Amino acid sequence: MKIIKAKTRRGKKFLENRAPKIIENDKQAIIVKGGKTSETVTNVLKELYQLKKPLATHLKRRNPFHLFDDETGVEKFSQKFDASLFVFGSHSKKRQNALIFGRMYDSRVLDMVELLVENYIPSKEFKEPRPTLGTKPCILLQGTLFESDETMKRIGNLMVDWFQGAKANKIRLQGLELVISLTAIENRILFRTY
Repeated sequence: MKIIKAKTRRGKKFLENRAPKIIENDKQAIIVKGGKTSETVTNVLKELYQLKKPLATHLKRRNPFHLFDDETGVEKFSQKFDASLFVFGSHSKKRQNALIFGRMYDSRVLDMVELLVENYIPSKEFKEPRPTLGTKPCILLQGTLFESDETMKRIGNLMVDWFQGAKANKIRLQGLELVISLTAIENRILFRTY
């Protein structure tokens, strides 16, 4: 492995931020648009970015990756943006409105799962006020499938990892602004925000 030494103060600070720590940084996420996307997928990616802000980077250019065949493209993005989480949105005839959520470890894909979007209702249609930037959500996993089915356990763990936000030492219940509810029913997950 090649050891990199910084030549400037900015470079030194950058390398210190990426170095291993006793208490790790909050997990960063990248939101990647596929080669072909529908309007639904584009809107869902924007909404996910709004939920994950400021711990997310939204890449707006199209990237024609096929992650289950070759994941090197998203691994390069992970290395570049120092991100350990990703979501990839695409649309094709066989896989309509697909989102691939995944985790990285040491800039390598650890696990990923593909979810198809059905019955999407944008947040603009609701009169509820938007949560403030950087709020820590309360995440609810509802349904016995999150405890009994191994695949659902992994998806639930991935979703908690994805949406948990910044680590907090204390919680003030009067300040609870955002609740993310995931309900497992048969082979579906109902995703709602309140």
